[in-house]
Amino acid sequence: MFYPVTVYGPDGKVKRIIPTEKLHRRHWRIFRKERKNLSFTNDGKRIIPKWWKDILDLDYNDTLIDFYH
Repeated sequence: MFYPVTVYGPDGKVKRIIPTEKLHRRHWRIFRKERKNLSFTNDGKRIIPKWWKDILDLDYNDTLIDFYH
């Protein structure tokens, strides 16, 4: 349930009142838009660019070599 929202101006006077119906429509429009953008094909893992992965692998391998020697 949505309640009417009163918007005040910088001088403290009522600028406008947003009715319940308008808030209701706005909420569901945004909700549907967000639902459309969801993807269930992603397994939740971040995709790391190959060039960044190569840099991380080089750094990790250097630390392993130092650790075992």
